[in-house]
Amino acid sequence: MAKVGIDYRNSVVGIIKRKDGKVLITFNKRINSVDKNNLEQNSYKFPQGGINSNESSEDAIIRELQEELGFDFSGISMTTKLDDYVSYWFKNTEKQDFEIRLFAFLFEVDDLNVNLLKLDPIEVSEIKWVNPKDIKYLPLSIRHDAYLSILRRFDLI
Repeated sequence: MAKVGIDYRNSVVGIIKRKDGKVLITFNKRINSVDKNNLEQNSYKFPQGGINSNESSEDAIIRELQEELGFDFSGISMTTKLDDYVSYWFKNTEKQDFEIRLFAFLFEVDDLNVNLLKLDPIEVSEIKWVNPKDIKYLPLSIRHDAYLSILRRFDLI
């Protein structure tokens, strides 16, 4: 089947950084593809998700953090955001590839008590704090290059 046109989804991603410089990352066991040749599962990811129609990227990131981590980040000040997006692609064998356009936000917290989080078990099976320079060694699947680009642009690596 020929691949024609470009399809994409605008999404947000939140990087949560503690004062000690470590960032929060989650582990996702869920299968995120129906394409048996390009399964995307068992990978680490930052909290992220799609921007709904008539929703600002700022509202979307607060909603996604609430949904995935079960914590209200609306009172946490966002340190910065990227002015443009960073992309990665879902690969499809018989359909056109699908671009994910990530609009990235950086939040800095004094400390975040992970015991206060109510993780969405479908989205998150584990969380941990890691040094940003060690992110490149984690299984990030299709997000690998996009995440490293975002971390570089936030001057975290």
